Amino acid sequence: HPYREGDDALAVPDPLRAYYLDLDQLEATGPDDVQALLADFYARMLRDDRRAAALAEFELEDPVDEAAIRQRYRELASRHHPDRGGSTARFQAINRALRVLIP
Repeated sequence: HPYREGDDALAVPDPLRAYYLDLDQLEATGPDDVQALLADFYARMLRDDRRAAALAEFELEDPVDEAAIRQRYRELASRHHPDRGGSTARFQAINRALRVLIP
């Protein structure tokens, strides 16, 4: 997650924050620039939300590496595969989560 408590609240550089802290931007920035900054901000937030949901589907928490994600996928896919009596919906959810975690 890009945010943490303390003086260094942003763990990931945030261009929107930099924009607002630089008053010279007030005159140099137009509506299209603001829209681009906002779109980038919300895209990053959505990406973080999707990752969190995918990790929850895998019953994992960050930090987690790709090897652990793949191992957990194999476990869940084996357990929930429709050919082995599992739910098609659950198996599809597992596959969607994998595509989010490992694009």
